[in-house]
Amino acid sequence: SEVGKYAVYCQRSLERTLHNGEREAKPSRMEIVSILLRNPYHHSLPFSIPVHFMNHAYQVVGFDGSTTVEEFLSTLNQRVGMRKPQLSGFALFTDDPSGKDLEHCLQPSAKICDVISKWEQALKELHPGKYEGTRIVRLTYKSRLCFRAHAKGETERERLLLAYQVNDEVHHGHFPVNKELALEVAALMAQ
Repeated sequence: SEVGKYAVYCQRSLERTLHNGEREAKPSRMEIVSILLRNPYHHSLPFSIPVHFMNHAYQVVGFDGSTTVEEFLSTLNQRVGMRKPQLSGFALFTDDPSGKDLEHCLQPSAKICDVISKWEQALKELHPGKYEGTRIVRLTYKSRLCFRAHAKGETERERLLLAYQVNDEVHHGHFPVNKELALEVAALMAQ
């Protein structure tokens, strides 16, 4: 029955909550709409969101109400062929709800649903009524730390994304380079 299926979903959610701990924030608008539009008992991961890369590609990743950033990134890395963040130096970032050119690096222990909920709440407080349901959090996966030791097992995908990220940083003036180095970066990107 329909009620029985929802009961199974609720039981699964409760077990995940007991395993990963309580939430810090109330459910986001995105969560509520997803539960209403998609029968959660048909999906082991009832929510999904695109994760953007510096090469303008994206990957949609599924998650549940208790999924941590670490679990979320484990799923993402398996899908796109990248190493763990501890080995690659990559991290998940959100845009800033104010619209400013800021990004926030997410802690591995944070829950994705809490991040989305807090982002939506900040958006409401900053712009009351203005973006009601039209703007959603943007997740970006990019390099946070670069260490020589990380380069040893670097995958082709990591190298490609890092090249796009460096190009973007140079293009926006965040990464100071001389003319020769700028030309070399441009030549690499043209290949």
